[in-house]
Parts: sequence; structure tokens; C-alpha cells
Amino acid sequence: MFLSVLLVLLSGCLYGSRTDRSCFISANLLDDGRVLFSFQELVYCPAQGLAAFPDGGIPKYKKDNNALFIFDPASGALRLLMREKNHRWEHGQGSLFVMKSCGNVALVSQGGQVRGKPSSSIRHWLVDVGNGRTQELELKENFAREGRDVGAIYLVSSDGTLVFVNNPLVQEDGRSSKRRDEGPSQIWVRRPEGKIVKAGDGPHYEGYVDGSVIYWVEGTRQFIGYRVNDNTRRTLHGYRTPLGLPDVTRGVSVSSGGSGMELGNKVGDSWKYEPLPVTSAQVLKKM
Repeated sequence: MFLSVLLVLLSGCLYGSRTDRSCFISANLLDDGRVLFSFQELVYCPAQGLAAFPDGGIPKYKKDNNALFIFDPASGALRLLMREKNHRWEHGQGSLFVMKSCGNVALVSQGGQVRGKPSSSIRHWLVDVGNGRTQELELKENFAREGRDVGAIYLVSSDGTLVFVNNPLVQEDGRSSKRRDEGPSQIWVRRPEGKIVKAGDGPHYEGYVDGSVIYWVEGTRQFIGYRVNDNTRRTLHGYRTPLGLPDVTRGVSVSSGGSGMELGNKVGDSWKYEPLPVTSAQVLKKM
């Protein structure tokens, strides 16, 4: 009797007060001055007392959602593009990350440890910020059929063209896994309609110019241009890699701790930052 009463009394002390760890995750400045950003809504009650023994215990999660938003600094407009309740990843993981944008198209990734499994995974999305459409890409599955990993990804055009530098899949313990240090590197392209095709051999991807993927062949010391629309290749006689990268003078970053976002402007050789007028509370109201 005493034990049962004790357990009832302790059961109300297994979890602490509600804790909100919602935050901004990543942000990218679009060509038109708007901001595409990702946000994670994460609310839980931490384990305490017996529930926290011996290694801190497992919190009781109340909310675990990931979302993409568009924010217009000029008008203050905030628009939800995509929201996903976390069923796939371990709690607190699976946040969306804005990798790059080009025109109205953005490449977004999502990854972490798969719930209930010891393995991790990653997904990729193409997002049209003009009409709000999102498209999940089956990159891992498509490249596995070609015996390749996904590798490094580059969004190179506003039509959604993607370039990849990857390696063969290597069998380990009966499972395919990424090993970039074995096997010949190749350059692949995902066309806007979704088909993936090999552009060339080697790891020396140079860039994307006027519809062509440019790469350097180490054996012949020549530059090759692969035209995406007609699947042709030509030697680029006299081509030289441009010196240096374009000077970026404006950008957006997430504040330390994910409490907000900052707009940066380069003045001379230094950057000056100012907070963007959008708060976590405003974002959460849209979710």
C-alpha cells in the first residue's frame, strides 16, 4: 500500500515544466530581396526525478515541427511555404536547411537520425518560392540504381538543374554506404524534368555557364562543356577558369542561438549586420 501511494506521488514529478526551444535554423537571401528561412518548433517537458535516472532520461515532447517561410523585409509580409510534423526523425532532429537559391527556386535539405533506428538519413527538396510548391527529390534512390552515391550537390539554374560530383557506392556489411575516397569520381546532372544523366568523368567540376556544365579532364588537361539540353560535349579550347569568386556584398544569417535573423551588408572590407524585424512569436503564430 505504501509503495503504491509513493509511486502515485512520484508520477507527478517525472517531468519538469514546459520548455520551448523553438528557433530559426537557416536563411537565404533571395534575388528579389526576400528571405527564405527554416524554423523548428520544439516544445518539451524535461525528465526529472526517477524519470531522469541515471542519464537524464527522455523528455516528453509536446511539439516537434519543421517549416519553411518567406519573409519580405520591405513589407513585413510573412508566408508559410511548408510545414511538416516530425514523425521520421528522432526528436529535435530533421530540421530543414536552406542550402542555396537561384531565382525562384531553392534547394533544401533535411537530415538526422531516423527514429527507432541506429542509422541517419538525408532528404532533399526543390522549393519554388514563387508558387509555394515543394518537390521531394529521390536522389539517393535514383543514384543507387546507377551504383553511385549522391555526393556534393550544386543548384546551378533557376529551372532547378542540379549538378553532382559523386563516387561509387561501396558495399559494407551487405549494405550500401557512402565512401568518397574509393572509386572514380564522376559529374552528373539532374535535368529540370527529373532525369539524371552522367556529364563527365573526374572530380574537377568548374561551373555552369550558359546551359553547359564545365569540367576539367586531368588526363588530357582540357576543359569540356556538357550541354544539358541536348546531351552533347565539346572541348573548350582556350577556356580559363575565372580568377576568384564573385564578391558577395549582401546576405542573411541566423543569429547565435537561433533567436532571430540578421541582414548583413558589406561595407569596404567589413560586414555590418542589423536584425530583421521578424520574431519567433510571429513565426509560431503562422504554424
